[in-house]
Amino acid sequence: MSEPEFLGGVLMRTVSRCKNNLSGKILQREIFLRWKEIAGDFAGQITPIKIQKKTLVIYANNPAVKDTMKFLAGSLVEKINSTVGRGEKIIEKISFGKTFETPEENSEEIVNPKIKKISSSEDWKKINLTDEEIADCEKKLSDIEDETQRRDLLKTFLARAKLKKWRLKNGWHECKICGELCEPNKNICDFCKIHEREKMRKKIRRIFFDLPWKTFSEVQREICAEMPHMADECTLFFVESVWVSLVTETAARVSYGDKKSLDAKFLVMLFKHVDEKNLTEKLINRALKELKFNLADLPPFKEKNNSQPTKVL
Repeated sequence: MSEPEFLGGVLMRTVSRCKNNLSGKILQREIFLRWKEIAGDFAGQITPIKIQKKTLVIYANNPAVKDTMKFLAGSLVEKINSTVGRGEKIIEKISFGKTFETPEENSEEIVNPKIKKISSSEDWKKINLTDEEIADCEKKLSDIEDETQRRDLLKTFLARAKLKKWRLKNGWHECKICGELCEPNKNICDFCKIHEREKMRKKIRRIFFDLPWKTFSEVQREICAEMPHMADECTLFFVESVWVSLVTETAARVSYGDKKSLDAKFLVMLFKHVDEKNLTEKLINRALKELKFNLADLPPFKEKNNSQPTKVL
């Protein structure tokens, strides 16, 4: 049996003729069918629910995902219009729907190329879905009227259900933060790692704000104790990169020759890792000279006078 043709080729002609809810349903099914292609790595975290007046309503399964998608909404709209609409502006904005039940249908990839890689393995062949699991997949597609489309989507749903079952058998486990499945050698999923890295960055900045004389090793130990699941990510290089950013930001607020402002004192304590008790005028002068090209203004330029006195004969 040949691969079913996507609706994209006839989508825009259909939408232009339909003035009722049918056009929205067609768009919704096309977007849903190609959601992995559209959403990429976020396909397991967000779910398309419905379309209302060129607004795609999506569901995010945790607040972190929702916050991230607010920044990525524009690029997601462009991806939908280029992928499904063939360049036509079929979606203008993204909004977030509210529901009390997490949509499980997108907890795994809609179309996952890994299925093809593992489908030949012996342990994959031993994975069989129960009648209850098959019935659950069929129930999720019960509102689709088109028989051909429902049959094609059911194949995808069954493959995903089998993949999830295979993963659980082979050591995959729930992410400690969001509950999605992640690989055996990972504590948290890739999306949560991105969010946790940003949280870790903010914590490091806060430590340096409160105790600017802290060393990189001291900050690293404190973060690893507070966020043990990020111990592999909290390297000395990562701590130093946050420190460099903070030094640069603070230096941009300090003028050359400024030795008494709070920003100037904080900058020197941060840069030299010294507390307020050991902050001397000599140390401040030396630190500001080292940072002179990062300060708000450059030191005054003194032109050397190389002219020689004229000899009188």
